[in-house]
Amino acid sequence: VRVFKKIDVERTLFIVVSKTFTTVETMENFKLALGLMKSRLNGRFSEEEICNKHFVAVSSNVPETSKYGIQTVFKMWDFVGGRYSLWSAVGLSISLYIGFDNYAGLLKGASQADKNFFTRKLDSVSFRMAVNELFYISRGFNNKCLVCYDSYLELLYKYLQQAEMESNGKHGCKQMIIWGGVGTDVQHSFFQLLHQGEQNIYLELLCPVKNISEEETDRSVVENMDMIKRHHLLLATSCLAQSRSMLVGKESEDANHYFAGDKPSVTILYSKLAPEVLGAVLAVYEHKIFVVGTYFNINSFDQFGVELGKALTKELMGELSGEAPTNPDASTSKLLSFMKKN
Repeated sequence: VRVFKKIDVERTLFIVVSKTFTTVETMENFKLALGLMKSRLNGRFSEEEICNKHFVAVSSNVPETSKYGIQTVFKMWDFVGGRYSLWSAVGLSISLYIGFDNYAGLLKGASQADKNFFTRKLDSVSFRMAVNELFYISRGFNNKCLVCYDSYLELLYKYLQQAEMESNGKHGCKQMIIWGGVGTDVQHSFFQLLHQGEQNIYLELLCPVKNISEEETDRSVVENMDMIKRHHLLLATSCLAQSRSMLVGKESEDANHYFAGDKPSVTILYSKLAPEVLGAVLAVYEHKIFVVGTYFNINSFDQFGVELGKALTKELMGELSGEAPTNPDASTSKLLSFMKKN
């Protein structure tokens, strides 16, 4: 709703992305967007006209998209899960936002990572990452903290939360919990726990060697380039300092100043962030996920764990709307009672 207050609806194109075109959350968002469009256009156009001119779909279920009157469909394969789909037609929104040349660069980087995995095999980057991670899983590490010393990658750990935990968070697999943040911000928050806490935490650090701002031609940036380079040097050395401190620690008879050290961390350096680099990073992680899943003999490409919640959501929607009363457990009954009263 907030978005509709900011956009010119007559010049807006909506991309509805759903492999099956039956995902409840996606379809509810689509219906809401369509309803808001109809209201903002004051009945000047029919629903069919609005769907034809303002909505396109990315889906593998063309018959279902036609039921909603969407005629323009970018097809995707039905065997590709959402978390692995940015390389398909799902990448349409990415290419529109960053430009197709940059999107092609993303694909090129991923292709290079694919080649590394399939040609180098046991010596590939992804396999080495998987083996390292599996070693620490075997030693009781159940969570991984991902910290990027690059604000452009501040959402990477959230992206990998789905990619890793939805793929391998299953019976028989000791998938790590994924969490993280952006350096150096997190050095002033949860890094205290990493350094002196007693939990087993596997740490991954990502850092660019160069700042992409070094390519800027804006006069104010150029005039302050020395300061910008020093700023990035501080950022990069902060990353290395954290990695080193996790390794060597610090001896002290004062418990407040004692750092045990011998805490595992992996540092991933890349020249500077670019579409090709990001594509390679994402693909390397995808192959790593597959190797870990293979080790535990599970299918990393299904996600049956999300189905139960979906089914119960439909039941409880019926309960709250009064359309289909249910008989839930005592805890849920109390929560439903509170919601009905408020």
